Amino acid sequence: MASDEGNILCTQCCNGTLCNAGGCGSDAFAPISPDVRGPVCFNCEQQANIDDCYKIRICGRDEMCQIEANLTSAAGHQAFWRTRCVHEPTCRSAQVIQSQLMAHGKPCTMACCKEDLCNQSCPGSS
Repeated sequence: MASDEGNILCTQCCNGTLCNAGGCGSDAFAPISPDVRGPVCFNCEQQANIDDCYKIRICGRDEMCQIEANLTSAAGHQAFWRTRCVHEPTCRSAQVIQSQLMAHGKPCTMACCKEDLCNQSCPGSS
């Protein structure tokens, strides 16, 4: 640590998902637990590519991370992705329908997951 006119500066390097949350003596994220916190999820209303989101949000303990495609043209050619936290029962219900569609050869347009930063892909999408 160094001091610059009364301000304390800190530099610390780390490697890993969310590792800098605990840098320079700060509190790190507690492990995911129904008693402690929900997952940390990407949270962007509209992104052109599936992995274009850089904003995160800590979800509630009863929420899951979700990624969902939103088609913007009548022909369904333009897709934007939305990442967010969703109430777990809502996500699980939508996931059942998505699984049935994928079983019939349809591409992934929605996925839910419950790990930190897991909503940056949709299985089988490009």
